[in-house]
Amino acid sequence: MGSYKTAREFRELGFKLSFNGIITYSESYDKVLTDTPIEDILVETDCPYLTPRPLGKDERNEPMNVRYVVEKIARVKDMEVEEIIRIVEKNTREVFGI
Repeated sequence: MGSYKTAREFRELGFKLSFNGIITYSESYDKVLTDTPIEDILVETDCPYLTPRPLGKDERNEPMNVRYVVEKIARVKDMEVEEIIRIVEKNTREVFGI
């Protein structure tokens, strides 16, 4: 993901930010999550790497584990998981034109 400053610079250029399992390892990305509008957030798994917690780092990451990324975003932003899913799906469709 990079630094908070880098994330802000990309957002100022009109880019959306995509978050993966690494955000579940610590609170170091919470400020980026907090300051990024939900309309600018996408999620990804980075399979087969960066397996999110609570799963072990040595486990192979799978697409279904993206739910842990969504749950972390929901906790940090104090939103319901279902609302995060709805908005991130809309964001994804917008990016890919579908």
